[in-house]
Amino acid sequence: MTQFIKCQHHDAGECGSCPLFDVPYGEQLTARYDAAAATLADVIPCEAWLPPVESPAVGIRNRAKMAVTGTIEHPKLGLTTGIDLCDCQVYLPALRDTFPAIKQFITLAKLQPYDLTPSTEKITPAKARSRGELKYVIVTAAPSSNIVPPSDGEQGGLMITFVLRSTADLARIKSKLPWLQNELPNLKVVSVNIHPEHKATIIGDKEIVLTEQNSLPMDLGIVKLNLGPVSFFQTNTYIAQKLYETAANWVNEIESTANQNHGGLFRVWDLYCGVGGFALSLASPHRKITGIELSPEAIANAKAAATRINGVWFESKDATQFAVWEHKKRPHLVVVNPPRRGIGSELTKWLNDPFGIPYILYSSCNPITLTTDLKNLSHYKVVKAQLFDMFPNTAHSEILTLLVHNRTST
Repeated sequence: MTQFIKCQHHDAGECGSCPLFDVPYGEQLTARYDAAAATLADVIPCEAWLPPVESPAVGIRNRAKMAVTGTIEHPKLGLTTGIDLCDCQVYLPALRDTFPAIKQFITLAKLQPYDLTPSTEKITPAKARSRGELKYVIVTAAPSSNIVPPSDGEQGGLMITFVLRSTADLARIKSKLPWLQNELPNLKVVSVNIHPEHKATIIGDKEIVLTEQNSLPMDLGIVKLNLGPVSFFQTNTYIAQKLYETAANWVNEIESTANQNHGGLFRVWDLYCGVGGFALSLASPHRKITGIELSPEAIANAKAAATRINGVWFESKDATQFAVWEHKKRPHLVVVNPPRRGIGSELTKWLNDPFGIPYILYSSCNPITLTTDLKNLSHYKVVKAQLFDMFPNTAHSEILTLLVHNRTST
């Protein structure tokens, strides 16, 4: 895998996003795998581990969350400290190509960068106004085709969100938007997010979509997803595709080898389903799949992606509440892809029934909470585990595990 030679921001200690940047990629991957296997040694047997799935080291991130600093005439996109990261090679080339036009747009629309520095006193509305309006710019790039990473020169769709303190500059953004669309022909979705509070969070609760199209198609080959302006999606498009392909292959193997009567349909619950990546990847004529996600926006986009797919249904509900309190007929397989905190004790206890669900597919970005959850799933055995290198140049990793209940024949 190619590793870029120099990064001035890393060398100068200005940016800590890639702490392992100066470590050769092969050594990084080995260290990540060894660390994950050691952390999970008590719950995943050595024979269950498959070789890690490698990623390109650069040109992989599909979303840039850029703090806006500087001035109207000379804006900077990057860190809240004022470091401009428009040359960051971790981003997809399609993202880096948008930054010059976005800077020009900020100047053209006269968007005053917001002062994001911490305050030792209460920020009153009057003081907030004096700090400016534009806080962040969030840019998302879709692959140009179902082959990722894309070839040089290829570009997919783009989505841009301007995070503002208030709606004061909304009219100017609307009036100048045709200029930005002309500069970026692949720009499909533009929105404004209103975040009035002076705090560390990036986005607020109010989203205003300014384009006719309100979601960005993401074609990953095995699955076609829709992303809204604030939708969560795996940051590495290449590895996301590999993750969904692997999940589909493992579930296909389960169905082809399982010695049990599925009653005509193999029932799947995808808890914490987000925009439906796993659920839609597992779609099949002989499966009934239910995706559960708390975010109404994510569910709306999942439903839009599933319009022409039979047997897949999405609901906006809390995953634990749905499984523990609202379930009617238990599925044959549960997919969980929770936040870093894991699935929690209540859902774990429900899953760990002596007569429980035959299979669990667990995708985790945190080996520590994964260890805790797997220890509490004592009626299951991990039969497959694989590290997906979602976050090159860092110590983080994504781990997919397949659990089989002790009562289930394999």
